[in-house]
Amino acid sequence: MRTPPQMSEADKAPVKVSQRAARKAAAACLARQRHKSFVNQLQDTIEARKARVGVLKRRKEDYFASIAAHMIRGIRAQLSASREAELQR
Repeated sequence: MRTPPQMSEADKAPVKVSQRAARKAAAACLARQRHKSFVNQLQDTIEARKARVGVLKRRKEDYFASIAAHMIRGIRAQLSASREAELQR
């Protein structure tokens, strides 16, 4: 039975360097994936918040229209028929 040849320290150095480079490349790839995931999550959050702002703006516009209509009904309820007819002109 033959024993495998022993590698000298000089022969092991390039192997260690290439292994280190492979680990470093794998770590960098994982870091890029995490970053991409984080950025996509931020973009989703931004879109959701923009949609929420739009909903709130529309609600605000509807709110003022609702208040104005309520005030007009209240004023008309207190007006006499002649005054209301005058207002309609």
